[in-house]
Amino acid sequence: MTSTSCTIAAGLLMTGLFPLVAPDKDIQKVLHHEQLKVYEKVVKERAGIYIGGSILGLALAILLNPKHPCVFITISMGVAILYYLLSPKSIWMLNHLTTREQIDFWTKKYKSMQQTYYWLFAIGLLIGAFLSLQTG
Repeated sequence: MTSTSCTIAAGLLMTGLFPLVAPDKDIQKVLHHEQLKVYEKVVKERAGIYIGGSILGLALAILLNPKHPCVFITISMGVAILYYLLSPKSIWMLNHLTTREQIDFWTKKYKSMQQTYYWLFAIGLLIGAFLSLQTG
């Protein structure tokens, strides 16, 4: 149980690096001023959802009080991610894009962010599995 929970925890911890490896440098080149305001609202809303999920996950992990730290991390981060995925979002950037260039840029960016997130999770799982094999 603990090696499995530590492997999952490592994967979830790696996804925490996502904001550090997914910068938004090129977005200002493609969007006009009003669209950048919408983009800021999207980012703010998503950050609020993630923070809310993180607080909920942390509270649940504290309430459940698992004996192993890996189970604690898995509960808290798992709840945060599920909360984020399942929460309704009021603003979608795609609804505010007006040119083919903007839509193509956003689609490419969105797919790239998804792939980065999944790769971070997979790398974390591999690291967790390797560490579990070394200590088990």
